[in-house]
Formats: sequence, structure tokens, C-alpha cells
Amino acid sequence: MSLDVIARRASQAAVVRLAHVSPRLALAAAALAGSLGRTVRSDAVTLDELGALLRYLPPSRLPALRRAIEGRSARTTLFRMLLAHGELKLLKPHLRVHGFERLHALAAQQAPALLLTWHTGPYRAVGAALHIHGFELLVMERRAIPPSATVPLDRVSAGGDVWRSAAALKAAVDRLRGGGVVLLAGDGRQGIGGVEAEVLGRRLFFRQGLATLVRLSGAPVLPIVASWRGSSIDVTVHPPLEVPAGSPADQLAERVVGASARWLDSYLRAFPEEIWPERVRELLAAPAARDAPVLGAPRC
Repeated sequence: MSLDVIARRASQAAVVRLAHVSPRLALAAAALAGSLGRTVRSDAVTLDELGALLRYLPPSRLPALRRAIEGRSARTTLFRMLLAHGELKLLKPHLRVHGFERLHALAAQQAPALLLTWHTGPYRAVGAALHIHGFELLVMERRAIPPSATVPLDRVSAGGDVWRSAAALKAAVDRLRGGGVVLLAGDGRQGIGGVEAEVLGRRLFFRQGLATLVRLSGAPVLPIVASWRGSSIDVTVHPPLEVPAGSPADQLAERVVGASARWLDSYLRAFPEEIWPERVRELLAAPAARDAPVLGAPRC
């Protein structure tokens, strides 16, 4: 084990101990460490990478954006560590929710809700906030996450093989048809097929699971995201995606995925500081919107 890894783990352990004294101070310390450490982190996102992806931003904004991304990345790492240590009670005062009245209204009507999130910012705060506010939901995941690493929610893994994917799909459809809530990530792209959509000027393939759930359940799709606001996390439920009613089955997947990709594109353009460093590189590795046709679906 290298000295760098040992030092990083020791620093993380110290911040976890600090969180028991003051979670707000620990989160602030993690953000400061992330932004100040940008010159020594070997995996830090570079200004050239940001400039290549976010061409609509003036170069003068990139240094501050880089610091913001690194600071949020460090806070998100701490948030995951605290969840893995079972410290949800410590984090609860720092989770602020918005738009949850939309979910309460659907629940009062015994209507289903298909919640769509993305791997941006502290995305695991979405499940934590829903759990704290008493929502019983099913989380569809690409691969199983150890129960000790997150909050206690019903989970089903859709990755691995066709049979597991089919079982996960059935469980989700059953939950929605019963008026329940299902949460899934909209930017999962693992697989051999999908629908092409554009995000930040890059062409990506997205799995069709979301469209299949919409077709089989008729549930509305509500984007839900977690984002850093200082040392607190805002978890926001947004209005449903606008998908043309009565879309033919052969066009529904393209329209649902297109609507979700446009929403994600708009969100990342408004809040580029919530992009993960690894996502910057994944997007840069994808073909540009005007390049030759994509030959296969990328894996993530």
C-alpha cells in the first residue's frame, strides 16, 4: 500500500471522526480539502478537459468550476463514507427537500411515480431523503450495493444476465401498477442496445428500461436530483417529463429517452459543478454530436 493511499485513508478517518462532533464542519473541511488538493490529485479533472466538454463556457470560468467540482467530489465521498458507517442520523439535518408535495399528491391518489435520477452530485442522498420522509420505494440498480453501504430500501439488481433483468423489470412493473414508487438512474448505459441521445454535445446510448416501464405501467416520470448547497444537500422532485401522449410503441423509447436526455443536458448546463470528474472523461470519450454514426453501445 502506497504512502499516498495510507495518508488519504488516515485523512478520511479523521474527517469521519470530526463529523461526529460537527457534520457541517466535516463537510466544509472535505470541500476545502478537495478544492485545495486539485494540484496534487492524479485523477483531478483538468482545465483542458473541462474546456473541451463545456465549450459554451468562457475560459475564465473554468478554474473556479474546477475547484467547485473537486470540492463537491470530496464532500460526496465523505457523504458515502458516513452512509457506509450508518451515520444517517448525522446527515439528516443537512438534507433539504423540495417538490415532495408532488409525490404526496400522487400517493393520495394511489397513483404510481417513476422517479428518475442521474449519477451527478451526491446522488445517494435521493434514496436517503425519500427514506427519511417515509416513502416506500423500490430501487432499480445496475448491480447490487451492499446493504451496509447505503440506506435500508427495497432494491432489485437489473444487471448480470437476461433473467435477472427480467425479474427486476417485473418487480418494478408490479410495484408501479400497485400505485407504488420506483427509483432508477437514467444514465445507465451498460448493455448491447439502447436509444441514442445527446448530452452536452456528445452522443450516448441509453438503455430502454425507462421507456419499457412507462409503456407497461403508464406511470409519470419525475426527475429527482441531489445537489450541494454549501454544506447541505438539496433533494428536489421536478415536474414530470413531457412525453407526447399516445406515442406509438415503436417511437415511445426514443421519445422517453430523448426527453430524459434533454432534461439532463439542461440540468448539467445550468449546474456543471455537479458533474463527477469521471463523467467528464466518459462524455469526452463519446462521439461528438456531428461525428460518424455510433457503432456500438459504450459500457460504463
